Amino acid sequence: MGPDEGKILDYVAVEFHWGDFSIISETNGSGGFSVVLPEGAEVDATVQLHGAQLNMVNGTRFTVTEDGPVVGSELVDNITMIARPGYAVEGQVNINRLDNPYHSSYGGWEPVTVTADNIDTDVRWRGQVAPTGQFQMVLPEGNWTFDLDAEWLSPMPVDLNVDGKNDTLDIMVYPVNSSVRIDFFLDHSGDNNASNGTAVTYDFRIVNSLNSTDVLYEVLANGSEWVSEGVAELSLEPGAYRIDIESSDADAGDPFGTRIMTGYTGFVVGLRGNSVERSIGFDPEWRINITFSNESGGPLAEQLVRLTNVESGWMISHFTDSEGMWTAHVPAGEWIVTIDAFEISPGVEEILRALISVSADTASDDISMSTSEVARFSITLYEDYSEGALEGISLDLVSGDGLGLVHLDSTDSSGQVPISVAPGIWNIEFNLTEDRLRWAVESTNESAFELVAGDNPDVNVTATKLIEIGSNVFWDFDDDNRSDVGEGVSNVTIHLSSEDSNLTAVTDNSGDWRVFVPAGSFWELHTEIAGFADVHNLLQMVVDPAWTDIELTAGTVEVKGNVSYINEQQFSLISDSIILNLLPVSGFERDTIVPDKMLINGSWTGGWEAQIEPGNWVLRVTSVENNLVAMALVEAGVVEGAEIDVELKVGGWL
Repeated sequence: MGPDEGKILDYVAVEFHWGDFSIISETNGSGGFSVVLPEGAEVDATVQLHGAQLNMVNGTRFTVTEDGPVVGSELVDNITMIARPGYAVEGQVNINRLDNPYHSSYGGWEPVTVTADNIDTDVRWRGQVAPTGQFQMVLPEGNWTFDLDAEWLSPMPVDLNVDGKNDTLDIMVYPVNSSVRIDFFLDHSGDNNASNGTAVTYDFRIVNSLNSTDVLYEVLANGSEWVSEGVAELSLEPGAYRIDIESSDADAGDPFGTRIMTGYTGFVVGLRGNSVERSIGFDPEWRINITFSNESGGPLAEQLVRLTNVESGWMISHFTDSEGMWTAHVPAGEWIVTIDAFEISPGVEEILRALISVSADTASDDISMSTSEVARFSITLYEDYSEGALEGISLDLVSGDGLGLVHLDSTDSSGQVPISVAPGIWNIEFNLTEDRLRWAVESTNESAFELVAGDNPDVNVTATKLIEIGSNVFWDFDDDNRSDVGEGVSNVTIHLSSEDSNLTAVTDNSGDWRVFVPAGSFWELHTEIAGFADVHNLLQMVVDPAWTDIELTAGTVEVKGNVSYINEQQFSLISDSIILNLLPVSGFERDTIVPDKMLINGSWTGGWEAQIEPGNWVLRVTSVENNLVAMALVEAGVVEGAEIDVELKVGGWL
């Protein structure tokens, strides 16, 4: 390269482009290069040398033939390229507008090439666009048209006079926008599934994911982007975005809350026009607006109010404003509204306890609630067994109007507790278990009572004292007359009966059972389980927790089998010398059993049987004089017994 100047350009890259293909060859130390190209290809060979002070460039178009390259119409032996001074051209590919580079961070990005054409030459020059969207080329002086080899980006060609003075340019591309669908809904299930939520419409903005102050698109609640309730569709150019939603304002009348519960607000729109979907699930909260006043109509300013969810027991506390109002977004459901008793005038207290329902149907309601004078009375708590007062006990007062329960203060030394509650229907409940003792008060329709504002008659309540009884039901494997680990029997039914009551319990995997019975009661007990004899016990007057183990005795079960040796003839020769024994396994303390030989027509052909206690036994069969032995584990079930066949083998002595 460059022989006319007497200079050789060694180790420089020569680019060859034909059709959609390209290859690069590097010159050697003598400036020569070689490359294999397809016959018939029309090739653009270009050299672009960037220099600190001088840029060199050359471009040659030739056709590859069987006889060699053809430049213009002339067949030549070799391609000679003479590099001449050129000018550096710098540019940037932008998406839709300036300073928005075609960057590799966009989804669907792929490398593209800038092409440069000049009417004074047939050669097309090319430059690769970097992942940052920038490119550099070296071109001869002249008027050039720049374009991209990427029709899918809809590039806009740019003309530039390359003269070394201001050789910079921007190429604009206009990829198709993407359709973005956004679902807003109240997510009752917390699964981000819009199909089982409540669709809602609310203002939002699309902002730059890296700069929330850069608002790129704004959607109003009445905007044309909403194609149905809670579903917005909009068209966005490639970029990284975030959905920005301001908190809704219950004071301004917004019917629902916009606290995001599920879904991702960020998303990326790629270059290929693929659709994007986002589901944003809000906490299912609806507006409440309650104005509180006293019985005389005066506002309850700065008053502490509590909401307690009927289903979960979750509590929300809030102070009313200067006008006695509380406005907020609250999760859907049934809520108990309470204001604790407070003194409205000397000796007069007022209180509030009411029920509200929070839902879409009530979001626009403005509610007014007034306190009323408290209902006063006292409860005295006694025990049925001792007939004495119970001290230090906290009872529960349960509303018969669906207004939850009130946990009362502890009773004093006389068993009494004074109470101030809202008027209404009430009942008393109590259940305390301590050191295997239990005291209980059960509420029934008959035990309910009505309280009115002011003073009410005192109430006497008697708690039932219950005592825990139980035992371990076991099968004594090792015959030590006590329950050991692994000897408990599960699924034993325990029947308890008294003069006026019957109870049933079932033993657990360890053989244990326990129940509470009234103090001072008498009980008859018997056990029931297949394979064991029933046990009958009499429980005297129960005054303290009792625990007495119960030992079961298993009935016998049948085990049987057959002994064989070679064949019937050989067996008959040794049958009289065969001895059978059933031995209890280690830890199973029982006597050795000798099975019965089953005779057929006066002869023993190997059949045997025995009646044994359930458990694990070892069948040992021996013919000492013939040095024959057989042994097998017999696992006798509690009900079904077992059946084992063995074959005598030659043995030895230890």
